[in-house]
Amino acid sequence: MYCRNNLGANNVTKDPMKDVNAARDFIDKWTEALIVTAAMDFFGMENPTAEPTKNQFSLATHQSRDFYVMDILGKFIDKYAIPSDDEFISTQSNDLRCPFCPNQYKQVSTLQKHFYKIHGRVTVDQVLQEDDRAEENGKSDSMYNYCRNALGLCLLAFDFTDARQMGDGDRIVRLHKFLMLHFKATNKYKYARHTLRHVAMANFLLTPRLANDLKWNRFINHLGKPTSNIEMDRCIEFMNRVYKGNVRGFRGKITEASINRVSRSAQKIEQTLLNVDQQSRVKRRAGKHTPAQHEEDVLRLVQMLDKEQVFQEKENRHLYFFPDFPRTVLGKLDMDDLFQWMEDAVEDLTSERCFRRLGTSHMQTTN
Repeated sequence: MYCRNNLGANNVTKDPMKDVNAARDFIDKWTEALIVTAAMDFFGMENPTAEPTKNQFSLATHQSRDFYVMDILGKFIDKYAIPSDDEFISTQSNDLRCPFCPNQYKQVSTLQKHFYKIHGRVTVDQVLQEDDRAEENGKSDSMYNYCRNALGLCLLAFDFTDARQMGDGDRIVRLHKFLMLHFKATNKYKYARHTLRHVAMANFLLTPRLANDLKWNRFINHLGKPTSNIEMDRCIEFMNRVYKGNVRGFRGKITEASINRVSRSAQKIEQTLLNVDQQSRVKRRAGKHTPAQHEEDVLRLVQMLDKEQVFQEKENRHLYFFPDFPRTVLGKLDMDDLFQWMEDAVEDLTSERCFRRLGTSHMQTTN
């Protein structure tokens, strides 16, 4: 909220669905600010326009500039966005534990009910389990941990948006694997199961033809540009908007015959009106959200983050709202439990009626 208040983005609330465009613009600014701040620390730059003093191109070290770009980007991602194997393994489970009894819970709301019914307390301030490393040596830096995790998640969201706009079905399936881990680590079981189902369908639950359709037959491109793909569901919503606009003209006098007539003629009428507008040179409202230039806001956030040196790990530095933020949120995953959950979920999926029918028909076709 501090960054939001610093930019005066009062239209961004805790519920992003109240203003999706405002929330998306703010996340874009925040992501770009994190990238620039991390790049300044990585290249040893005092400001965004300064000359790099570290990790520069060297012909003796790098074979070519292309090799240098790929090598340096890999090192940048490994340092600021993706936790190392040691960090992943050393991060312990952060279940919510009651300090007054041995009970453990996965969600704060469940622990809250336990406090109220058993111990007569309604606060969870004493519940958050401290990071084991912080308890041992007091060197945990929750601000550094938070910004690294935030940068990794923001880059994941950027990659998902880019894959959607490019219509890259293979990349979307790969990104679903990352999303599944994050959903499982944060106890979002329905979302985790949905992403696992999507990956399983694309790899082995569906026949090759249906799996290919799942990957590549899910976007529509009306403009013919490389980055103008949209989902079929969104296109259907656009069509429904035209249909609802025509139905609204009935002013409540709706019959089955009128509904059928509008459903068959709405798109043809819309296309006719569009052709008339084009010939008459009447400009329609684009209907596309065009974000304002936000370079000034990004630089303001960069200045604030660089002042705090968020990507330089310091001992015993804590955020007020996240005093014990872990090195990685994926560290909460128990690998044995994850594999067992995946096996059970896949077994349940294969027992679903639709997939049993597909498997039988595929075997008959193969034979």
